[in-house]
Amino acid sequence: MMKKMMKTGLAVFTVTSMFTMTAFASEWNTNGGETSVEGDAWTVDSVIEVELPGDLAFGINPLSLDADDDGTADDQIVTSQYMITNYSNVPVLINASTTLTGGTNVDILADADYETNGDLKASANKKAIWMVQLYPTAAATISEEGNALNVTDVAATDTNADIKGDPLGATAAEALFLLKANTGETLDPACVSGFVFGGAVDPNATFDETDELKVTTTFTLNTLSANQVDNDYSARTGYDATVVEAATATP
Repeated sequence: MMKKMMKTGLAVFTVTSMFTMTAFASEWNTNGGETSVEGDAWTVDSVIEVELPGDLAFGINPLSLDADDDGTADDQIVTSQYMITNYSNVPVLINASTTLTGGTNVDILADADYETNGDLKASANKKAIWMVQLYPTAAATISEEGNALNVTDVAATDTNADIKGDPLGATAAEALFLLKANTGETLDPACVSGFVFGGAVDPNATFDETDELKVTTTFTLNTLSANQVDNDYSARTGYDATVVEAATATP
């Protein structure tokens, strides 16, 4: 998967010369005197480096076929893990605003409804799809082989009330990811979050490129102070601590 790097304010704390200087004014004498000493400000700036998913491609698999040739059936929505990783030396808040759109022959459902056999109910003269964005329910796994999100997948006959995430449609689903500062050589799990897709589709529908199904996510970044991290956000019940909601204010 392609990945993007979000970088702003790449300034490194470097002091090229700092020393104490004592001023001796030749005009001072036993009657006193006056002199002026100036000092220019120097700044300590954060280093912002956040890795975003570069592609949100997903698959539609109505008959739950083996999409990856591993010998097992795959879900009707074939997803990757769309990770957000903070390598910055400060905590960041990432707002991810996601929409799902489709052509006139697609019915994007606000919630799932099933036949008695467990299949998603068909829509009259349209191709039915219920698609959701799922968030981590446990801390990310960090390893040399590759980092991974821990997400609770959609189970058979799940509806909006059962999932740990948001349904997708033309109205944007908003998610806030609060990621810890990266302060060591080993990445902290609290520096990693993100989402995956899931859901259900009409198993008798034939989807193709003319359906114009597309996911779009707009990412917005804010740096946070320690006070903002501690006081302005609270963990969403049932989610990993990186998935938060504004408690008192949004920067």
